Amino acid sequence: EHYVRTVDYVRFDTALNLLYTPDFRRNKSLAGLVLRTQMGARSHWKNIVHYTGYTSRVSVGRAFPRYDSSAGRYSRDIRAWKDGLQTQDYREQRLGFRSVAQGTGPQRIEWTLGVEGDMLRVFNRRRLLEPDTQYLYTPRFAADTLQRFSIATPDLGRADFDQSAALFSAFLNLRRVFWQRLILQAGLRWDYNGFSTRALVGPRVSAAYLAGRYSSFSLALGHYAQDPVYAELADQSGRSLGMEHWRQAVFSYRYQPAPGRRWMAEAWYKEGHDLLVRPVANQVFMRNGGTGRAYGFDLHFSQKLIRRFHGQAGYSFMRSIRNDGLGTADYPFAFDQPHQLNLLLSYSSGRRWVLSGKYRYATGKPTDLYTLHRNVLNNPA
Repeated sequence: EHYVRTVDYVRFDTALNLLYTPDFRRNKSLAGLVLRTQMGARSHWKNIVHYTGYTSRVSVGRAFPRYDSSAGRYSRDIRAWKDGLQTQDYREQRLGFRSVAQGTGPQRIEWTLGVEGDMLRVFNRRRLLEPDTQYLYTPRFAADTLQRFSIATPDLGRADFDQSAALFSAFLNLRRVFWQRLILQAGLRWDYNGFSTRALVGPRVSAAYLAGRYSSFSLALGHYAQDPVYAELADQSGRSLGMEHWRQAVFSYRYQPAPGRRWMAEAWYKEGHDLLVRPVANQVFMRNGGTGRAYGFDLHFSQKLIRRFHGQAGYSFMRSIRNDGLGTADYPFAFDQPHQLNLLLSYSSGRRWVLSGKYRYATGKPTDLYTLHRNVLNNPA
C-alpha cells in the first residue's frame, strides 16, 4: 500500500487547507498452518502456527506558501517546501501458535481448553527534523491552561525502540445444560505481556434461561484486559505501558414468535481503570491512570423474507464517559453518541435482483464550543 501527496496537490487546494505532504508505504504479510486432530467421538484438538509481519515507512513534509500582502491571503504560488520533516520506520514481526482442545466430559459438561503464545519483535525509529508549533484549544490537554500552543521539539519527536517479548495466554471454559432450559457457562483466562511483565487473571460467567417456547433471558459478567497498541508502546522511549482493565455486564431478552421474526432488548454496563491517557495533547508520551465507564441499551427487530420483503429496525442508546486522572473532570469520550437509529428494508424481485435501502440517524459525537482565540500565543501586548 502506497499513498503520496506531493506539493502539486497542495497547489490544487484553493483554500490551502492542508499544507503537509505525506508519503506512506505499508506492507503486510501472513502465513499459517492448521492441524486438526479428532481425539475421540466427542473431542478434537486444533493447532495453529502463524507468522505475521507489518512494515510502515512514513515521511511527512510541508509546503510554505507565500503571503500576498496586496490580496491579504496566502498565495497558491508555492515555491518553497521541505520533505522529510518527520520520518518513521516501524516494523512488527510475530511468530506464534494457538492450541485449543474441545470436548464433552462426564455429566455432559462441554469444555474448551486452550493456550496461546507469541514471540513479538517491535522496531520503531522516528525523527523530527525541526521544531513545530501546535495550537491547542482545549485546556484539559494543555500543560499550561493559560497557554494555547505547544512546541514540539525534535527531542520530543525522537523515538528509538527495538525490543522482543513473549506474550502468553491460557483459558478454560465449561458449559452445562440443565433441564433443557438453563445453560450455565464459567470461564477463566490468564494473560501475560512480556513488554510490561504484567499478568492478569480474568473470570467470566454467563447464564441463559429459556423462559418458554419463544423467549429467553441471558446474563453475562466478565473481567477483560486490553494490551496497549504496540505502535504507541514503541513511542514511549523506554517507558512501560500496562494493560487496560475492563469489567462489564450484559443482560438481554429475546423473543422469537416465528422462525423469521425476532425481537431483542439488551442492556449493558462496563467500567474501566488503568486506561491509557495522553497527559499533554499532540505529544506521544502516555501513561496508565485513566478511568472510564460506558452504559446503554439496544432494541432490535428483524423480519426475514415475507412476500419478497425483508426488514430490520434498531435503536441504541449509549453513553461513554472518561476521566484522565489528571485532576480534571469527567468528559464525554470520542465515541459518545447517545442516540442511534437504523432502518433497513429490502425487496426481492426474483432470483436475480434484490433492491434494498438503509437509513441511519445518529446524534453527533462530542464537540467543543466554537471560540475565536485572538491571542493564541498569549502575548501580553
